[in-house]
Amino acid sequence: MVTDAFLDKLSVEASRFARVITIRFRSTDPETAAEVANGVADSYLRDIRERREQALRRASAFLTERVGGLRQTVIEAERKLEQFRRDNGLVETGGATLLLQQITHLNEQLITAETARAEAEARYSQVRALGDDAKGLESLDAVLRSNVIGSLRNQESELRRRIAELQQQFQPLYPPLVQARDQLADVQRLIGAEVDRIAQSLRAEVQIARVREANLATAIQRVQDRLESQTDAEVTLRSIESEVEASRDLYELILNRLKETDVQDESANAPEARIISRAVTPQTAVAPRRGIAVLASVLGAMVVGCFLVLVIEFAIRGFKTTQQLELATGLPVLAQIPLNADVRQSMPLHRLVVERPGSSVTQALRRLRTTITLSLGETEASRVVLVTSTISGEGKSSVVEGLATLSAQAGRRVLVIDADMQNPSLHNRFGMANVVGLSDVLSGGVVLDDAVEFDPGTGIYLMARGSSVPNPDDLLGSEAMDGLMRAARRQFDLVIIDTAPVSSVGDALIIAPRVDGVLFVVEWERTHREMVIQSLRDIYEIGENVLGLVLSKVDVRIQSFDTGTEYYYYAQDDRRPETG
Repeated sequence: MVTDAFLDKLSVEASRFARVITIRFRSTDPETAAEVANGVADSYLRDIRERREQALRRASAFLTERVGGLRQTVIEAERKLEQFRRDNGLVETGGATLLLQQITHLNEQLITAETARAEAEARYSQVRALGDDAKGLESLDAVLRSNVIGSLRNQESELRRRIAELQQQFQPLYPPLVQARDQLADVQRLIGAEVDRIAQSLRAEVQIARVREANLATAIQRVQDRLESQTDAEVTLRSIESEVEASRDLYELILNRLKETDVQDESANAPEARIISRAVTPQTAVAPRRGIAVLASVLGAMVVGCFLVLVIEFAIRGFKTTQQLELATGLPVLAQIPLNADVRQSMPLHRLVVERPGSSVTQALRRLRTTITLSLGETEASRVVLVTSTISGEGKSSVVEGLATLSAQAGRRVLVIDADMQNPSLHNRFGMANVVGLSDVLSGGVVLDDAVEFDPGTGIYLMARGSSVPNPDDLLGSEAMDGLMRAARRQFDLVIIDTAPVSSVGDALIIAPRVDGVLFVVEWERTHREMVIQSLRDIYEIGENVLGLVLSKVDVRIQSFDTGTEYYYYAQDDRRPETG
């Protein structure tokens, strides 16, 4: 019990970057703490010195006995070596060693030659396996690495591109087109000739490798014949010399070790460790130190809090403000749709727009409708708007629902077309059936008037997706789609098309050239910035008709913390105004 209590209060720590040991002892008596620490250090040094002296005495006795025996062994071995040389008349000429070095060097060269020959034969076997197959020969590694082939391939690609452009504009006998075809044939013949030349070089490489390997094998055989002509006496001589050398090395090793032991024995009284600083009687208590503990806790909490804030900030890969979105895309943000409490409670958006005209969502959608109206104008040729997004779930269908309802409430004839051929949802939002719709009109099954349903609650005309078809891309890109757009422009004041996300399928990219403007929806803080930029780049590759962007599902309270800007929406009913 006493020993355990003593060890609990004693602590010994080794320095991490130096060979220093720190001894500490905790006690309520300052003098006892200093005396115990110094006593432990003295005991440690005394124990090290005693154990070292005992080890040195044992090692010295063993090495002295061993050196005497080895000295006699070396003398006998050297006498035997000299006697053998005199009996056989041998001298050290070094001839055998030179032959061995030659054989070793030639064997290394032979291995290298065999490897080179095997690689050449492997490449040549590919040539023989492919035979006269020109396409197959072009896949050889030597052909693929050829700068000449690469240059000719680039010329071939450029000529093919030029021929394709000319074929789209001119007849087959158009002189520049015929000249380009002739140039393409010449380049292809040059490629074939270069491939044949490379194949011939591979065959020559195999023959050269085989000749070099045979020459090295012959040279090795000649050196081996010379080595075998040496007498057995030289072999015996080398064996005796090895024994003498081994005995001499062992004797010198043990002798040096004995000398080192004698030197260490003389300095055994000098300890390997020493006391750098002895313990003194402490003047102040080391524990408890509450002030330092509290300060460390506060600083630690601040560091952890800052780290968590940084982790959360970097984890958000989406856009947080309209300024970020406009700066990254170069397009205007027409509106940002707040995350309204009524929307979170699953209230249909078309009901919210009608029943709550003063809500923040309604005001944001009204601003969006006004901006789109000013962008399109009042001409008959600019009445079709396509709404899409990067991924699903960003709120594009909700934007279509609210925008169409507000436009219909303003007295305009509005047609909403559900062109999301994979996941249609607008008919469920308005409580209508998806019996016939867009796919049936495009396939010729029904006419436009039979595929449109009227919602008296909102005043919207809705064309659902209709029947599921295996080839939606072909229908959306057909002439029937162009005819549908022309008919819709004649009969309605505004046509809003809801399509699938750009990153999922290519439906939006097919319809985009046929509309007057594209409205792109981006969800706040969720959609990755790289994906949004790539989707907009895909749309711009087929035409520059993007009206602007909509930042949806914005939590304005959190956004105000990030930007320091508060957004106010003024209610027109008896409810408290919502503040973002």
